Amino acid sequence: MMLTVVDCRYREVYRRDRYFTMKVIILNLLLVLLVQADDEVCQDANGAFRYCVKDKILTRVTKDGPALSWFQNLRHVWLKFNDDIEIAPNAFSQVDLTSLWLTFPDVNDDRSSSKVLTLHPDSLAHLPNLKQLRINNVNVKYEGNPFVHIPLVEELEWNYGNLTDIPKQLISSFPNLEKLDLEENRIERLPANIFEGNGLLKNIKLRSNRIRKLESGWSTGLDLLVRLDLADNSIAPENGIFNGISRISELEISEAFGISGFQQHLIQNLSDLTYLGIGFNSIRSLEPGMFNGNPNLREISLYGNQIRHIPTGVFENFRSLEEIQLADNIIETIAPGAFSGLNMSYLGLTINRVKTIESRTFSGLQVRRFGFRKNQISDLKPYAFDGLTAGMFDVTYNKIPMIGADDFAGLTTEDLDLSGNPIKTIADKAFRNTKLKRLGLYNTPVGTVDKFKLGLQESVEIMK
Repeated sequence: MMLTVVDCRYREVYRRDRYFTMKVIILNLLLVLLVQADDEVCQDANGAFRYCVKDKILTRVTKDGPALSWFQNLRHVWLKFNDDIEIAPNAFSQVDLTSLWLTFPDVNDDRSSSKVLTLHPDSLAHLPNLKQLRINNVNVKYEGNPFVHIPLVEELEWNYGNLTDIPKQLISSFPNLEKLDLEENRIERLPANIFEGNGLLKNIKLRSNRIRKLESGWSTGLDLLVRLDLADNSIAPENGIFNGISRISELEISEAFGISGFQQHLIQNLSDLTYLGIGFNSIRSLEPGMFNGNPNLREISLYGNQIRHIPTGVFENFRSLEEIQLADNIIETIAPGAFSGLNMSYLGLTINRVKTIESRTFSGLQVRRFGFRKNQISDLKPYAFDGLTAGMFDVTYNKIPMIGADDFAGLTTEDLDLSGNPIKTIADKAFRNTKLKRLGLYNTPVGTVDKFKLGLQESVEIMK
């Protein structure tokens, strides 16, 4: 095909225009990339808010998110970061918050993966109404006192960080503080008068630190404290370390004393205790009267100790008790009457080594849920459970080979679960003096169950 001069000129102009257009596009793309590299990157938070970061600096938080019309009254913001971050002075000047959460990715045990949060004296300025501050999974670097502008904070949570002590200057900025949570830091001691500027504190959580010593006077000013969690530390169990918190009602000191273990004298003067957690404390024996100084106890957790025997004189007739957790000990024997007179919601004896149940061991006990699974029960004496009233009685996965004529005589329960036992035979009329609604026999080798032959009411449900 022959091209004319006009055609050639047209093609030349077209090539030039296309070349010019491509240059413009490339230049614009480069310009956009350069601008973006230097600009803030803004993200939505909680629907109502936006936060902007530039060069790992939080520059501003604004209330103009895409769902603002739905959350006009929202005053809580949760900011999630994946890298080190610095909060610029006055970054919150455009918002009025009552709750601020600053969270980072989960950290490993040695904290080598921890990110760093940098706070300046004015990083949290313009938040005079803040009531709750949470800082999680980050090492905090600060200049001066970044908390001086938020005196109304009532709840401070500062977890999984690098604190080796409690910064008194910082927490003294919170005269209205009611809850302090410093779980999973590396705090080594509680010095004298550390909380003297926080007289409204009601709840302190210092679980999983490295606390070795509670110095004399550490609890000065804690007249309103009702809950203290010191679990998973290595505290020296010295006399009087809890004397200054006599009004406390909930004390969690499981695995709190390292190789020293729990000492009974520590709780003698805590008469208002309603909850006591003393699991994993190498307790080898229960002494009669050991809880007499705590007459209002409703719940005791003794999980994971080394208790072998439950004597009388420890729990029976303790009218306030609602729950006792004794799971995962090495209990072999239980004195008949050890739980007499109790009316409880739960008794936990799961994962122990009990082999023999003597006659009337649980006489006088009323309990809504009784967990007795995964022991080594193989010998039931006649009337072993006479006098026991239980809503749900779980005796699964023991080693009961047979059920004798009077083994369960005198038991009153809605659910008796014997599943997972090697039961091969059940004596005639074995349940004639047992009151129950459901009988669990899953995963047992016992054959066909004849309700009449076993002394069961026709209404009893057999689960097999």
